[in-house]
This record gives sequence, structure tokens and C-alpha cells, in this order.
Amino acid sequence: ENGFFNDIEPILEGSTQDLILDVASGAAPTYIPQCFTQNLVAVDFSDKMLATNFARYKFCANMDALPFRYDSFSRITSFFALRYTNSQVSIIKKFINLCKPGGKVIIVDYEWSKNPPHIEPFQPQEIIRNLGSDTLSKCRITSGEIIPRRSMSLMNNEMLQDFPPILYLWIEK
Repeated sequence: ENGFFNDIEPILEGSTQDLILDVASGAAPTYIPQCFTQNLVAVDFSDKMLATNFARYKFCANMDALPFRYDSFSRITSFFALRYTNSQVSIIKKFINLCKPGGKVIIVDYEWSKNPPHIEPFQPQEIIRNLGSDTLSKCRITSGEIIPRRSMSLMNNEMLQDFPPILYLWIEK
């Protein structure tokens, strides 16, 4: 099975006193355990989506214009949303600036080669190349594939052809 999503709680541990930002949180921050509700700040562009979100703090905002001060969050997460913007690099720079020293940013998304024109492919290596030396000097970044395609061999071949790899960026400031 995929251990990555099972490991979200330990990633968030150590932030019990600090705020956690979940960007493009939607109706519920699906990958964040409810034990972090008291520290969770959910951001989404839709008030309707936020209405049912269990986060303690909710802000209606676009990920391109997050209304927070730098060094405000110990953890920042964004799951399956970054591909919907054409400014991935500038958003990730903003995430890094919003993250406190010693904090972590985790971004997870599909690398979808069959994207409609309005959806930008999530390509972590390309993003890292475009972050610039100033940003890269502030943090350590790793990337990879969460579900290696070879582990999905139990799926039928037709499904496998249409299923994109799930990629991540892990940033430690």
C-alpha cells in the first residue's frame, strides 16, 4: 500500500502549538488528520467549499494572493491543486516565505500529460530549476513519485494508461 498518505500525521507533528496552512483545502482537508483541527488554517477560493471544512480558521482567498505574513506557519500543505494555476513557481516561493524557519511545505499533485489547456502540468523538477538561487538557498527541496507506476500493476492495463503519476515536492526551510 501507499505509505506516504499514512505518514502525514508524523509530518505535521511538532506543530501542535503552531499553525498549519492547508491551501486549496476545499470542503475538507482530506489528508490532514482531524487531531490538528485546532491549529488548521484552511484556504480556498470558494466560500461554499469552506462552509463544511472542519478547520478552525477559514479564509476565502486565491492561492495566488494569500493574505498572511511571512514566517507564519510551521507546516504548509497543498494537495492536488497546484496544477490549476499558471504561476506554480511564484506560489511555491510564497509558500516558502510563509513558512517559519525549520518548517515544512508539502505539495502533492498529479503529473497529467493529457491536461486541458487551462491546467498546467505539475513538474517538480522543472519547478525546482525555476525557483532561482535566492529561494533555493533558503531551503532544502526533494521531490519524487508517491505511487510508483510499477506498483500499480494490479490495475487493469486500460486504467493504468490513463492514471497519471502522483508527484510531490517536500520543502524544509
